[in-house]
Amino acid sequence: MLIPAPSRAQPAEGDDPDGEVATPPADDPEAPAVEATAPIAAPVEVPAEAPAVDVEPAPAPVDDAPIASVGGYLQPQVRIRQNSDADNDEDGFRFRRARLTLKGRRSAGEFLVGVEAESELTPDFQLLDGFVWARGDLPADGTWRVDLGQVKAPFSRQTLLSDAALMFPEKAEIASLAPDRQIGARVSVELPGVPMVQLRGGIFNGEGKNQIRNIDENFLYVGRLEVTPMGRGTPLQEGGFADFLTIAVDAGTNKIELGVDSENTVLLGADIAGSWHGISASFEYLWSHHTFPQMGQPDYHAFGYVGQVGYLLPLSGFFAHKVEVAARFEEIDRNDAVPVDTPGDPNQSTRNISGALSFYQVGHNVKLQAAFTHYQEVETRSRNGSDITFANDQLLVQATYRLE
Repeated sequence: MLIPAPSRAQPAEGDDPDGEVATPPADDPEAPAVEATAPIAAPVEVPAEAPAVDVEPAPAPVDDAPIASVGGYLQPQVRIRQNSDADNDEDGFRFRRARLTLKGRRSAGEFLVGVEAESELTPDFQLLDGFVWARGDLPADGTWRVDLGQVKAPFSRQTLLSDAALMFPEKAEIASLAPDRQIGARVSVELPGVPMVQLRGGIFNGEGKNQIRNIDENFLYVGRLEVTPMGRGTPLQEGGFADFLTIAVDAGTNKIELGVDSENTVLLGADIAGSWHGISASFEYLWSHHTFPQMGQPDYHAFGYVGQVGYLLPLSGFFAHKVEVAARFEEIDRNDAVPVDTPGDPNQSTRNISGALSFYQVGHNVKLQAAFTHYQEVETRSRNGSDITFANDQLLVQATYRLE
């Protein structure tokens, strides 16, 4: 198509600065004639616009190449503790945790497969997690996953939390009542049609981490029912970073041979945790019953509970979403049948109150935390009636740097 260019008068020397052509007065006979128009510019050929064509995008190629990552985290600490006759009251610096993590995954047809490992490097090398996994989809938004190797048994929220994702430098004491890491198989299912309901279960050797043989040929069985009516898919962490609500119950049973006798254990637990607009709270209760059917050793119960609340302060500028205050109340009784004879005995029942202040530079990945804990002994008298209370309040300051 040919479109002529529009004509425009070209200003001559002495023309008006606004661009208008200056013409002499009409009554001036000697004024030279002025051409009022400029020559027409040559026509410009513009290609016609091509008609639009709907092109369907090519399907994205399936990514079946393996993906691997190396990460980990460091947690140096400063601890100041009251001096007493009980052990473990040293003040000073220490490397509380130095973890190395390895992860890999790849597509395998209709599902994903992967591998994960986590090791502790201080004070000595120790394998914590080491397992392979497979994951796939179920109808109506359901999913399934199987982990095989050394994993955290799906029992207790405090156990399942990472040590790098806490509001406090340390987990609550009740984590010591849960099975923790075990060698075996773990299964997780998000139910079709109600994916906010998740079932977790596992069968394990039941003898603890890095015990590569199941000498007594007995097994630990655990299960966890978890409902997340709000915040499905929220990372498992403490603090007010995301809105969520999770309610869960746990159950388990284990049998360990002890020479001529055996220890039979029944485990029960329940927890609720949530966060809303920076305010977070959680409560957890664990209970266990231990029986010894042959040796005559006294049966006993153990229990513990913890409640905590935190508030991510609504500050602005540099401190926006970075400063959190938290409080925790907990109590634990590891053995209600055997008397405690010395202060600081591992079975001594305690009641603890803690307060914490956290500064999150990059969420849980880069943070600085300080926590003060007041310890109160619930069992105050030994078998012979002597006083077994002792001073052991402590201040912990911990830095975390996590690389994923």
